[in-house]
Amino acid sequence: MNSFIEKYGAGPIFIVGSILVGILAIGGLVALRGDDATSVEQEYIDIANQVGLNQEQFLTDFRGEEVKQIVEDQKNDALIRLNGNAATPSIFLDGERAEIADFSTYKAVLQPMVNALEEGGKVKMEIFEDYNCPSCANFYPISYQLKAEFGDKLDLQHKNLPFLKPTSTSYARAAEAARKQDKIYEYSRALFEKIHGKQYVELDGLQISE
Repeated sequence: MNSFIEKYGAGPIFIVGSILVGILAIGGLVALRGDDATSVEQEYIDIANQVGLNQEQFLTDFRGEEVKQIVEDQKNDALIRLNGNAATPSIFLDGERAEIADFSTYKAVLQPMVNALEEGGKVKMEIFEDYNCPSCANFYPISYQLKAEFGDKLDLQHKNLPFLKPTSTSYARAAEAARKQDKIYEYSRALFEKIHGKQYVELDGLQISE
């Protein structure tokens, strides 16, 4: 080494060293950017942080094949039941299609169904929705008011039928990623409120679970 320095001086060594450091630094930045969220994903991560999700797990689940398949399976299930005619919200009570209605109407419909249940039985309420759908946003709090009313007697299941806009599928995947951390209610509520400019104050204070 000394003979090389004596012959050529320290300049070339400094230059070569700087180049090597630069290459390593650039490689590190590329690797870091590969793990970073995109600007679109950041919107979903912000909501995840808002409702107390683990950010790393949320992003992994959001990008994962399992969540993508769940959303696709739910969509296909809905389209089969609807004979290929996508419509949201699509509501099913114990497998039978039901109309969109207000809380009082649904309470009147569900009460005799609940009264007729055998011990340990439940009425199954499935709601296929698109987060971009205004009618879904309007029915969302009604479904949870009904859940609070009937408790364990009502098996409330929010499912996905994304089709209205390019963002619909991403919203559905974000909600399902939140479900993996048992935060589907909190995430869906925050998502609907953000997209449609709502505040579901009628749900505050209710004992809600899904």
